Amino acid sequence: MVSNINGISSTHSSTSRSREKTQSAEQPVKASSSNADASAKVSLSSEAKELQGIEAGIKRFPEVNQERVSQLRDTLREGNYSVDPARLAAKIVQFELDI
Repeated sequence: MVSNINGISSTHSSTSRSREKTQSAEQPVKASSSNADASAKVSLSSEAKELQGIEAGIKRFPEVNQERVSQLRDTLREGNYSVDPARLAAKIVQFELDI
């Protein structure tokens, strides 16, 4: 286990972290008492609304496609899984272009 990185020992860093936690806990949160804050409105841009819709749509899908996982597991177990190098290269290139 490394106990000293960049001149900071593990005891020093944990002490610093507890000091930071104490300082942040001591700082009071200022609440505004103005009436303007009570009537403040927030509106989302059309892009934010679209992202909310996309996110809701994604949540309807299962995280893991169990059927596909089973198919791949069986193919691997049987020794029949093969990779098409040209298709893989094209997918990598497309991924990089999309970024």
